[in-house]
Amino acid sequence: MGLFEAALIYSDGVITPVISVLSALEGLNVAISVFKAAHRADVIVLAGLFAIQGRGTVKMRRRLDLLQDGQRLASGRRHSG
Repeated sequence: MGLFEAALIYSDGVITPVISVLSALEGLNVAISVFKAAHRADVIVLAGLFAIQGRGTVKMRRRLDLLQDGQRLASGRRHSG
């Protein structure tokens, strides 16, 4: 059961950005009738997002670790990890 739940969480993390990008580009297609290259733009935007996603995640994790360390120092607690 736990493996199934983990698969659902991972699939949600993959499908949510895709749906968001497709919706935004479909809105552009409706608003601007000249924007006919929507399918190529979908692939380009999604490939770009997934390509840079890992770098952004690592940077955010480092910043959160620094913030957490600063909070520990301010409260007088020692680092547990």
